[in-house]
Amino acid sequence: MRYHHASDQCRNLYRFIRLVLGEEVSDREIARRWGMDEKNLREMKNGLRVVPKLSRLEDLGEVLGIHKYYVLEVASGAPAEQVYRVLKNGVVEEELDLVQGAFSGSRTTGEERNLLRAGLHSAALLAYRTLEPEQLFRKVSRELKRYKFESHIFFLDQESGSATIRHSSFSPRLLHAAESATGLSLMSFRFPVQRVPSLQTCIEARSPVFLPDASVLLYQILGDRQLRRFVEMMKGIFRILEVVLTPITVGGQVTGVFATGRNGKLDESCLPELRSFSEHLSYSLENAFIFQQVKHSEGRLRTLFDNLPEGVFACDGEGRIVQMNSAGASILGFDGPEAPVGRPIKSFRLLSPNAKAVRERIKKSKKVAIQNHVGVAVRQDGSPFLADITVRTEYDRRGAVAATEGVFRDVSRRIV
Repeated sequence: MRYHHASDQCRNLYRFIRLVLGEEVSDREIARRWGMDEKNLREMKNGLRVVPKLSRLEDLGEVLGIHKYYVLEVASGAPAEQVYRVLKNGVVEEELDLVQGAFSGSRTTGEERNLLRAGLHSAALLAYRTLEPEQLFRKVSRELKRYKFESHIFFLDQESGSATIRHSSFSPRLLHAAESATGLSLMSFRFPVQRVPSLQTCIEARSPVFLPDASVLLYQILGDRQLRRFVEMMKGIFRILEVVLTPITVGGQVTGVFATGRNGKLDESCLPELRSFSEHLSYSLENAFIFQQVKHSEGRLRTLFDNLPEGVFACDGEGRIVQMNSAGASILGFDGPEAPVGRPIKSFRLLSPNAKAVRERIKKSKKVAIQNHVGVAVRQDGSPFLADITVRTEYDRRGAVAATEGVFRDVSRRIV
């Protein structure tokens, strides 16, 4: 039986949307994702509109996360329940490709390989630009999804020999459904690596491993739980018929495994590209960790700099202050360390409390540093104080001053 009247076809299409998404997603959210006015969606629900254009039906397939063939079948009048039953049973991907060819022309193997390379290259570039370790795989996964990849990252705990799923590209709705079906919190679910031979092989060989059936990996990860029905359901929903496991290394040690599939479009011939991609991800993650360590070290140095009891300053080649800590600003009578920045250091006589004499000493001795020189300096209001100062001056190849750094203290109270 097929529906032929436009109103029946519209109601049938809405019924299919509900079968796929369930009742928990509101009409407003469906309309928003589909780029449709909510009123128009309600009219379609009630059979008051014509069937949307082909391009809009293809968009709906993207919204539902399924092959557009199913949507086109329903829109042409095939009963929603019948099409949904076929969808759940997991039609073989090769058969779907033949159907897709009737609508848009099948892609050649070369075009598929070019799309694969483009996706991996784009994701690798994004990884190099990401300097936050916790964000790296999330961004890479999102970029790969633009090229029809689904991906997951397993992080390893070397001491316990276990692994956890730290990120998945599956939509929150599908993850919630999976967690409801299994009773597991998948993002914190920990499993022993030894019961997943494919993961062990990837880790020990430090090389990509191709699995023609992703359900095998799911069975191994979930272990002895009676979840075969759930696994079959997942296969029907996602239709990821294959998975490639690639090792992620940091400091020469495998710290994670990146798993990716592409709707039946990956095979063993793709392993060289994925091996290179794995290396890019490893370099990027290691760089991100190094960057975080540098930031942490800089933060500690900054805290030390700000909390020193002595005044510390740095000047450019023109003698303008570019940095001063809180103690130095306080000694000079400023409210904060930013206030003296940009002012000439000579206005406080800090380059040398007895400027003329010290300049002569530097010129004669060719020294670039004066240590613990005591003399009179001035605060911003012009009031004098006795300063103990150590100054270091750097010169460029032409003999001109390139930078000056110094440490000073107010020693006025020490003089009796």
